[in-house]
Amino acid sequence: MMIPIDHKLFNELAERKIVYTRYADDIHISAKELFPWRDIVKLIEDTLKEFNAPFIIKNEKTHFGKKAGRSANWMLGQNLNKDNNITVGWKKKNYFKSALCSFILDTKNKKYWDLGDVYHLRGQLSYYTMIEPEYFDKIVKQQNTKWNVDVKEMFKAYLNGSIA
Repeated sequence: MMIPIDHKLFNELAERKIVYTRYADDIHISAKELFPWRDIVKLIEDTLKEFNAPFIIKNEKTHFGKKAGRSANWMLGQNLNKDNNITVGWKKKNYFKSALCSFILDTKNKKYWDLGDVYHLRGQLSYYTMIEPEYFDKIVKQQNTKWNVDVKEMFKAYLNGSIA
């Protein structure tokens, strides 16, 4: 459904030297120079209407930031840190480590998680590992060693029905 919308926005914005990036229902607009962002929001709204797309722009999720500003560094749930490396951010890292530890300990103590929560945690691991493979591989290895488990095998056991 989004392909014709993507083509139109990509082409119209490219003419203005503005970059259009979309992941699922998140759109990120960027450029080397300041641009009239309100005009771009209107263009996106008009394009969505033109194609009868069932989406609206949520003002509370719409951010404008300059290159030097902190808000400009976040895109699609990822952050460009001070060293220009892509990261998920320290809050997500801490939350994930805590959730992974809870998953391991609960499973070892036969307190089984809802299957949807297991899928969610495994999905986070997969997504975060794509962004920061060395960091998240290290976290999994540390937890495996600390608790004498194999997290990936634990996920498989849940998902094939041999746990819970």
